[in-house]
Amino acid sequence: MIDVSNPANPKMLGDWWSPDGASAPGRVVVQNGILYHTLYPETAGPKTQPDELEYELVILDVRNPNNIITLSRLKVAGRHGAFRLFKEGNLLYIGLFPGGVTIVDVTDPRAPQI
Repeated sequence: MIDVSNPANPKMLGDWWSPDGASAPGRVVVQNGILYHTLYPETAGPKTQPDELEYELVILDVRNPNNIITLSRLKVAGRHGAFRLFKEGNLLYIGLFPGGVTIVDVTDPRAPQI
C-alpha cells in the first residue's frame, strides 16, 4: 500500500505477500478497509489447460497498513482468470474471462460463500 496524498513524495505504508507464492496479482476492490483481491495460481503457465485453472479470491483487512490481516481465501473456477471485480452491498461480482460471472456473498469476509 502506498500513500499518494502527496504525489511528489509517495510513501510505502505496508505490503502483503501470498504465502504460497501465487504468481501474479489480479483485480482489486477496496471498500471500508476490506480489500478483495484475485490471485492467479503459481502453477498457471502457457501449457496449463483452461479447465485446470482455479483462481483465488483473497480478502484482506487493510485498515492498518502496518498489520494487513488475511481474513479468508476462496477458490474460484475460471477459464482464464478474473477480468473484473465489482462490489455492491454484500455481493462481490467476479467477471470471468472470456465470459461468465461468479457471485460471492461477502456478508462475513471471514467466510465468503459462492
